[in-house]
Amino acid sequence: MLSKHFLLIVTRWVLIGGIIGLIIGSTTALLLHTNDFLGELRKQTSWLILFLPFGGLLIGYMYMTFGPVGEWIYIKEITW
Repeated sequence: MLSKHFLLIVTRWVLIGGIIGLIIGSTTALLLHTNDFLGELRKQTSWLILFLPFGGLLIGYMYMTFGPVGEWIYIKEITW
């Protein structure tokens, strides 16, 4: 016979897994809907592609101005 402690642990992990599943599933759904919206927007306004080089320049400028951001900082700290 299963103990109450074991059932409590299993119930706890099922609830935690369910909450994580809801968060990840909602985030994935949002990503897919955003991707579909942007794909339709690109089809309707094909001239937006002309602004991609300017977006790249802006990102490059921000990177050079504000320095490395994100995981590279952590990788640099770990390897040094």
